[in-house]
Amino acid sequence: MTLRYLCLTTRSQQIGDIDTWYSRLAGDRPMWGPGFEGWDDSVDADSNLMRRFGRLGPFDAVFASFSFHFGDPFRQHFYPPTPRALGIKPLIAYLHETRYVLEFDPKRRRHVLANVKPFDIVLHSYDQSEMDPHFVDRELARWREPDSRLANQYIAQLPHHVRTDLFHPPKNESERDIDVLLVGRVEERLYDLRVRWARLIEQGAWSNALHQPVFYTQAGRWSEERIREQQDEFAALLRRARIVLTCSSHWRCMLQKFTEIAASGAFIVSDVPCGAPHQFADNIGAVSQSMSDLELKQVVDNWLAAPTERFARAQRLLKYVQQERSTQRFWARVDDAVRAWRTSHGANNR
Repeated sequence: MTLRYLCLTTRSQQIGDIDTWYSRLAGDRPMWGPGFEGWDDSVDADSNLMRRFGRLGPFDAVFASFSFHFGDPFRQHFYPPTPRALGIKPLIAYLHETRYVLEFDPKRRRHVLANVKPFDIVLHSYDQSEMDPHFVDRELARWREPDSRLANQYIAQLPHHVRTDLFHPPKNESERDIDVLLVGRVEERLYDLRVRWARLIEQGAWSNALHQPVFYTQAGRWSEERIREQQDEFAALLRRARIVLTCSSHWRCMLQKFTEIAASGAFIVSDVPCGAPHQFADNIGAVSQSMSDLELKQVVDNWLAAPTERFARAQRLLKYVQQERSTQRFWARVDDAVRAWRTSHGANNR
């Protein structure tokens, strides 16, 4: 049986960032929280939920956005709900980013971005090592407070999803009229490989290449219509490309763009992210930041000259993403996590 979720977020998050990955993920599931109609900012989340639903009513769990990963007791309406309002039903955090990405310590240290101690289930999209501080917190709680919520926390990796209704191949491969495409933010130190791709395109390394610097941007407030337009424009551009250049960032993460490009049926040329499944590692044009510009160009040129093999690899990756990384599969895995939490930790351990 499919479980029912209340998606707890804020209205400002829903409309304030055009990269509305959380809203796309929630889909038609009910969303509620600060800024939405009926939410009272003068009281905490517990009081709001209990007044409207009474210990969560028809829902099996609460799926919280990152607005609630920064629990601040001095801003009570942004502090995560507690078992008082949830009863025996779990509170879920999905960590889109586990640690702060804009720090460039040479020893590759970063401060932890999210506070997930008040959560029953913690799902994370990137490499397992990202979660080390949270595993340590849980282990200490098991010794100090074995009956606490944190001691019984369930942690699992859940990779990025992709909306296959939005990101999909063109009806006909002949619609791909761009040989080489680069999309996304280009920023020194964070996306050094993208910076090099952009420079090669600017220098005319390929006769039919396009660099689209930014689609999704922070803007404070967007209309829902404009958000949909930007998403459609981005997806349509990917459908036009034969090869899409990207990178895993300074932190070698399996960024969401990998699944979006693959779901569009385009061929990826990039470095290989840490923790990438073999389906990605085996079916992209792999490069390295240590390569010279000439070597990077040569890899792309080789794949442009091999359309049959390029198409075969893109199709294998497309099939994998459609089967394993769709939003339907994502929510089925969230269901699995809730059931595993019930079994291994259970409400009786609260």
